[in-house]
Amino acid sequence: MVADGEQAISTLGFLSPVSAVVLGWGLLDQSLTFGQILGAGIILSSVWLGQKAAAARNIAPKTTGAKMSTEKASNLYAGRVNVIE
Repeated sequence: MVADGEQAISTLGFLSPVSAVVLGWGLLDQSLTFGQILGAGIILSSVWLGQKAAAARNIAPKTTGAKMSTEKASNLYAGRVNVIE
């Protein structure tokens, strides 16, 4: 299984073609077709959704490798338990 950070960063690799097209349009005065604009929109939406999902997974409490009971984890998440015991 891929770690959350690696997965979030790997989605940014999809931005490379979009940035190349934008730089070509802006610096080299190349023309953009409707398909390129639509494709860029789909890629940007996908990356945004991927980053949003990765951020949502990081909200859950993290443990340092030790097993934690569900009750203790929910108390920790709610701020009712000291992290160092």
